[in-house]
Amino acid sequence: MLRLFSLLGALWVWSLTPATAEPVGDPEAGLAVAAEVCAECHEVMPWEGVSPELAPLPFEVGEAMAFEEIANTPGVTAMALFAWMQSTHPTMPNIILEEDDLRNVVAYILSLKDE
Repeated sequence: MLRLFSLLGALWVWSLTPATAEPVGDPEAGLAVAAEVCAECHEVMPWEGVSPELAPLPFEVGEAMAFEEIANTPGVTAMALFAWMQSTHPTMPNIILEEDDLRNVVAYILSLKDE
């Protein structure tokens, strides 16, 4: 629960920053990257139901939020996701994505936002 409040607080702060004309990537390519890199901890596809059972990791992990839940968190924007995914967090491993992969994953997450 603390992790959710931290995420919401960070997203709120980043949402106060003016949006940039940063182009977002390809959601289909983002799903492919997320399935390979993120699915070990996160539910990346809405129909999965729950995040996978986490294997023991060398750091403490809370419940990983589903990508659909992240997309529908108030204040989530492309800029907020870029900032979040490029920052270190005690509950998430430091995964470094190439710029195109990062844009694609952000585009995929945003594609899950309810209309």
